[in-house]
Amino acid sequence: HFVHIPKCGGTTFGRMMRRLVCAMNAFGPDLDCCIEPEQQICDTDCPSHNQPDCQALWGCRFCDCRHTPQIRHMELGVSVVILRNPIHRIISAFYFQGHSPNWDRFGVRDEFVEGPESWPRINGTRAPPFSFRQYLEFPEYQNIASRMLAYDSFPYRNLTVGAEQLELALSRLSKFRLVALMEAFDASVFMAAGAFEIETMTFEALTRAKPKRAAGPNSSSARPLTVTKLKSSRMPSMTKVFGVGAQKHEVLAKDARIVQLISERNAYDLELYQNAKRLFCDK
Repeated sequence: HFVHIPKCGGTTFGRMMRRLVCAMNAFGPDLDCCIEPEQQICDTDCPSHNQPDCQALWGCRFCDCRHTPQIRHMELGVSVVILRNPIHRIISAFYFQGHSPNWDRFGVRDEFVEGPESWPRINGTRAPPFSFRQYLEFPEYQNIASRMLAYDSFPYRNLTVGAEQLELALSRLSKFRLVALMEAFDASVFMAAGAFEIETMTFEALTRAKPKRAAGPNSSSARPLTVTKLKSSRMPSMTKVFGVGAQKHEVLAKDARIVQLISERNAYDLELYQNAKRLFCDK
């Protein structure tokens, strides 16, 4: 059971988790797990030739609906989640398709815009209507990790997050077999393999860019686990459309006033993240 919190490295980490599930199944002849083709992130059906559905790893399809934690699955199997420092997660989300009021593909509010084609023109050039500071004030984008775990909710809902919700989120977080961290991605990969007792895969095999096909299901050259990152051209972002790159992200992350605002508006997620770090280090 994988909980995909937006902009925490979940797409890449989730793919690695799918490969761990495949390794647990020993690359048997009935294996599928919906790994191929890599490009079909939102595949709705696995191949129909008597192979198991990729729900072998709940939450692995990465479609929009999969940003709902599906807490009920915690009672049915082991759970994994990856979190990120809220300061950087929030900045990253603002500049990514679908996760801000300037590119709202989830229909969070009627007044939010669907994308750059709907932005107003200023001096002949389209410009995003909402500033970063305005974005920080919208409750839908605040404390999303705490909201997801407490309410079993899609992240961008206007559901109140307070001390009671944080307590529930912390309680649920403590029940995950693995709480991974984007800031310690490499170590998280190792820990995931250890958590599921996959001892035969090297780190290079886990993170190789391209999958190798096996000669057969029982071949000694069986396909290794791989992690294939999203191609930026497949999922456009404002960084691509308007040339806002890592430099802008770093400027915001180093601005003391901005960091203070983010911290004040997302105090519960910051506490959740501190607890996640403790759980990670305890492993």
